[in-house]
Amino acid sequence: MVTAAARWAPAVLVLALAGCGAHRVVELSPAPAVTATATPTPTVTDSPSAAPSDSSVLTNGKHPAYLSQVDVADGIVTIDVVQFFTGSAAAEAAKQDGAAEVPPPNDYWIRNANKLLRTLSVAADATITVNTLAGETSGNSAKDVTVNLTQLAGYNLANHLFWVTVEDGTVTRIAEQFLP
Repeated sequence: MVTAAARWAPAVLVLALAGCGAHRVVELSPAPAVTATATPTPTVTDSPSAAPSDSSVLTNGKHPAYLSQVDVADGIVTIDVVQFFTGSAAAEAAKQDGAAEVPPPNDYWIRNANKLLRTLSVAADATITVNTLAGETSGNSAKDVTVNLTQLAGYNLANHLFWVTVEDGTVTRIAEQFLP
């Protein structure tokens, strides 16, 4: 028999994370067959749910974001952090957002809870990769191609999702997320 505490633990975890301003999306795996000791195991993905308390600074880690501007001369990028959901979390987020199609096409959902733009320095040795943006020249839109900041600035970045890795307030990696 599953105890009431075991049944409510996942919901309490989600509410606790949401209430404390956590910057991660928690996806709970389905509960196993009824047993006395089993509880769902949370799976955590790096998807900021809201702006940090100091909105100009991002925590260390990977953040899904749109690039709104690349300033090559000053070595900075301006980003709009979003939430990126896959699997059952995508279906739930799409449902919460009133999407016309649930589950969403291609099993992912992007939520832009706020339009706060952040401008960050890019490390001189930052690794930058694109895939769909370089598809025409590489012949394979699923293949990651390494580019420099100048080349990145030359692409039309609208509606292309990136994973931006931040360490101590500086961007150390920018990687385009392949989306079909």
